[in-house]
This record gives sequence, C-alpha cells and structure tokens, in this order.
Amino acid sequence: MFAKAIILAFAKHNQEANVKVVEILDGKFSAAARQEERGSYYGSLEGLTKHIAGGTLALLRMAKTALSADANAQNVLIALDDLSVDANPLDINGWQKLKAAIAAADRAWVNLAATLNDRDYDAPVKTEWYGGNPASIPLGALLTNLASHNIHHRGQLSQIFDSLKIDNDYSAIGLQFFS
Repeated sequence: MFAKAIILAFAKHNQEANVKVVEILDGKFSAAARQEERGSYYGSLEGLTKHIAGGTLALLRMAKTALSADANAQNVLIALDDLSVDANPLDINGWQKLKAAIAAADRAWVNLAATLNDRDYDAPVKTEWYGGNPASIPLGALLTNLASHNIHHRGQLSQIFDSLKIDNDYSAIGLQFFS
C-alpha cells in the first residue's frame, strides 16, 4: 500500500502545484510576458510550462501502453488521447488549450494512481531514452520520474518568479495527500 500512497501523494501534489503555477501565470503575465526569454533551458515561462505538460503527457502515455491489459487504467487514461502541446507560441486560444491539457493530464495521473494496486507499480514500461539499457523500468519508477521531472521544472519557474518578486509556494507535499 505504501507505493500507491506515495505515487498518489505525488500526483495530488503535482495537481495542486500546477493549479498554483497556472494561477500565477494567468494573473501576473500577459502572453508576451509568458513568452519572454527568461534564461531557462526552455527559454520562457511558457516554454517551461509546455515542457512540464508535454513530459506529463508523454510519461502517462507510456504508462498507458504498459497497462494495456488493465481496463480500469485504460478508462482513466483515455482522457489523454486528444491532448497535445502546441510547439508554437501560444495565442489566447492556445493558452486556454494548454491549461485544459494540464488539468486533464493531472486528473488522469491522480485517477490512475488511485486506480492501481501495489503490484501494478512493478509492471514493466518499455523505455527508449536510455538507449535500450535498460529496455524497461517498473511503472513505479516511471511515475516517480514524472514527479521528479515536474518538481524540477516547477523549481525553475519558481526561481524566475522569485527573481521577479512574485510570491509562490508549491514546494512541499502537503500531509493531507498522505491520508
């Protein structure tokens, strides 16, 4: 039960943190300010946000493939089928679509984590990013990497917000997520 509790806590924290990030980006920045070069690897606040969303979608789709025989997981992850992240600078409609994709992917991750049992976290997920070595990793490792990826890039957003003197706090996983 512990693996499920940890992954579910990460998923819920991720969802809450992304809500806070989007609120800041919506409330404090115009489209042009979101697209302004900020010196991060992904350039802009929009670029970082799109990378977080794209990474979430990619890794959850890998989980979906690994859980192809699990009808409950497939039902939860079907929400990902029509989601995408536009590589171009976003106009207002594109920004709205990105926010909707983030919210849908976050819901899918929370629902997936709630659906799975501890044995499911051992399911092998085929990987290609390590050059085939290893050829697969356990689902739990994939989802832990997803949490780490998103925390890392939200940290980059946080650093930019800090430099602009914009209050932000989404760094700690709330104890309420472990109940």
